[in-house]
Amino acid sequence: MKSLRIVPNTSHYSIKQITEESLVTFINRFQDKKTLPQVLGIIQHNLLTVYFSEEPIKVVRWTATNPNARDFRYACGIRYHPLTIDIPANNRVNITLNEPVTGLGATYIEATFDDGYVATTQVYITPDDKYAQTAPPSVNTACQTLPGRGLGENDIADGA
Repeated sequence: MKSLRIVPNTSHYSIKQITEESLVTFINRFQDKKTLPQVLGIIQHNLLTVYFSEEPIKVVRWTATNPNARDFRYACGIRYHPLTIDIPANNRVNITLNEPVTGLGATYIEATFDDGYVATTQVYITPDDKYAQTAPPSVNTACQTLPGRGLGENDIADGA
């Protein structure tokens, strides 16, 4: 069984504290032979339905937008914003994934369970079929795209 945890608005340095907290709740479940909670997202058109295998005590929708690129990294200045969702009575929530007016949007759902264990869905990007034809702009040295993915490689050859 696997579980995913996405942590918003965190650098590689500051993730250490959250990693420790996550490991403690994971190990407690492992030692108690308690299964990991499952958070399953299914998308149909622009409706995301998220199913929880056990009742969460807190559910948060995290969203971010990028007007320029399909890139939602903290190092690039992107920040996710939380919206607390009412606890679902039937262990499922329905979320409409709205397309931003410009650029792209990212959404994921985070669930906290009664023992402190936190699990998330994957990140869903809207519109899902929009991809860049060139590499995104580099905001700083930590926000660069590596060559080799077919983005911007011809620009270098043309400039040489």
